[in-house]
Amino acid sequence: MKHLLCAVVIVFFLVPAMGQGTFEKGYFIDTENQKTECYIKIEDWSTQPTLTYMASWKDAVKTAPLKGIKEFGIVNYIKMVKEKVSIDISGDEGHLLSYQQEPEWITEDLFLKILVEGKVTLYAYEAEGLKRYFFNTAPDSIEQLVFKKYKTVEGVLSNNSYQTTLLDRVNCIDSTTAYFKKLRYTKADLVRHFTNTNTCEGAAFKTYEMPSKMLVAEKTEPVEEIVSRSPDIDVQSTGKSTSRSVQYISIEVNQLVRQLFNFGGNDNVFSNPYVLQYSFNGRKTGRGMSMGLTYSKTSFTDNTNLGSPRDTKNRSIFFRIGTDRKVAWGKKWTGVFGLDLLLSSTKEITTTNQLGGNILIESNTGGWGIGPRFGLMFHLSEKVFLGTEATFYYQAFNENTFQNGFGANTNQRNTNFSLTPPFSMYLIIKLRE
Repeated sequence: MKHLLCAVVIVFFLVPAMGQGTFEKGYFIDTENQKTECYIKIEDWSTQPTLTYMASWKDAVKTAPLKGIKEFGIVNYIKMVKEKVSIDISGDEGHLLSYQQEPEWITEDLFLKILVEGKVTLYAYEAEGLKRYFFNTAPDSIEQLVFKKYKTVEGVLSNNSYQTTLLDRVNCIDSTTAYFKKLRYTKADLVRHFTNTNTCEGAAFKTYEMPSKMLVAEKTEPVEEIVSRSPDIDVQSTGKSTSRSVQYISIEVNQLVRQLFNFGGNDNVFSNPYVLQYSFNGRKTGRGMSMGLTYSKTSFTDNTNLGSPRDTKNRSIFFRIGTDRKVAWGKKWTGVFGLDLLLSSTKEITTTNQLGGNILIESNTGGWGIGPRFGLMFHLSEKVFLGTEATFYYQAFNENTFQNGFGANTNQRNTNFSLTPPFSMYLIIKLRE
């Protein structure tokens, strides 16, 4: 009976307390500049249309519409102000990321949480999956510090304009570019920077930080493999990947495509000398290098018109190396531009067995070339592409032919301009991000 009575007493006092929630001493100021001292309930105000408060511990719980309030706070811990600001509403999660580097601005009246208040003031806004930081340097208006993740063909990049902004406008101690490269778009890093800047300015300032007993567990954002990109600052990667380039390997698939989709029954083979290709491109600029290679060696035996057996051996090497730049065209296409240097060598030996002795004919051709290359890649998936290319090369060749038994030894030089239309198809795989 005694234990039952204790349980009833505990429930009697605990249930009202749980229903009441956590209230802390604070205030709010309405749009008529009327200030009300009260106790405010700690909650997620970004999802609430009202402010819940009590005039005193003895009074009933009341609510006030947030649209009629311009400022409220918990004494010494929280200060929220309503301001008309331009905010970037770009999605931050993977499936919401766009292919646009620039922010998507809208102007709204928002409650901003003051983190550091002084000559330079830092604000935060968190709601509906958005986390944005703002600042002002009196008497300037409040501006957002821009950090935006976006998609490209190389992966997820980020526009880190906030680093350039702080370098130019909130930099009392003349910190170097290297310092701002390491300054992350996080509450801890930004609060520390604004605190140091106010101290450097010799200005009075105040920081607002909710004590741990008032904190509501915040969602932890997943770490994404992104590469930082700023208009003026070459920022290092903030994710797991430390690679600054993207690598691709491609192989010609004309034979396979003709086997699968040869609706016209055409058996002609279009020969492209660079069957295997490799390229790497910078994440930020798309610039890099490309190499192409084909090596082949064949031999066969047939008969001449007179019935004499004939052996033929062929060996050929085609190699090119040059600049390469990839540029995203929308969500599904990538343009490729390059300038190549070409090297080639072919050798053919034909031996004909006759009664009078063997006849040997040896032909060697060496050449070089140079010219532009243009390509197009279609995104089958994030790592697989189908591509084609067109080239316009100037080429020079030197051909030597030797034939035994007849004393024939010829040397011939020739040059040409060759245009290769985009007939070759390549399967392209992204090797590393």
